[in-house]
Amino acid sequence: MAHKVRQMVNVRKYNPVLKNRLQVLVETSRGPDFVDFFTALTNAERRTAGYLLGAELLPAIPLAADFFRLFFSVVPLAPKAFLGTFLKAWHQRYEAGCADVDGLCGADAADCLTVIDRRKVLAAILPVLRTAGEVAKALDAFGGENTEHVARCLVDGGSASCYYELFRLLRRVDDNRDFLRRCCLLLMRRGDSLSFNMACVIRQYFDVPELPGTFSLRLKPYQLGRMDLSEEAFLKILQGQG
Repeated sequence: MAHKVRQMVNVRKYNPVLKNRLQVLVETSRGPDFVDFFTALTNAERRTAGYLLGAELLPAIPLAADFFRLFFSVVPLAPKAFLGTFLKAWHQRYEAGCADVDGLCGADAADCLTVIDRRKVLAAILPVLRTAGEVAKALDAFGGENTEHVARCLVDGGSASCYYELFRLLRRVDDNRDFLRRCCLLLMRRGDSLSFNMACVIRQYFDVPELPGTFSLRLKPYQLGRMDLSEEAFLKILQGQG
């Protein structure tokens, strides 16, 4: 049987003329101009422009307010073309302390994006958020009201902060035994130690029976009693430090 070989696409990362034209667009902050400009490019130029925007120009915008103003004027017009690029730039700015979750999760943020695009935003930002408070803001803006969907997003996020929010969520639905068990199985399928610890926490805290596999984390009754005191207390126990 013949196998198709996927060819690597080389992205040209240096094009000073294109970069200068993009810089003008960034400074004028007009969403329709971005769409018109990118539509007129060749595929190769579009890849280069996307790289220059996401890796260089958008992360270098001096004011966070200007970055988010551009984000929400451009991305809703053509999310398939621009959402990933702007999220890449947001990640760089967030790591550098130049952008926060509040700007991304403003009151009108969710209304600008489709359900699928909101899910893409969560998938991109939840793994890197530093605190449960930030995770909660992201879920309020983009998560919707479906409990199972929110739980799946938190499991996919895979961070300690996501797992604290998952713990808080499960405490509100602790009478749904099947749901609790499904969450444990999803966590175990991730295969990393933190996720196994979280599955163990759910199993012991909510008394979930008959889970396959063994757990290295052993929780004592007093630890289970501390878990709902604070995020700090929960994370220490989850990470085997408390």
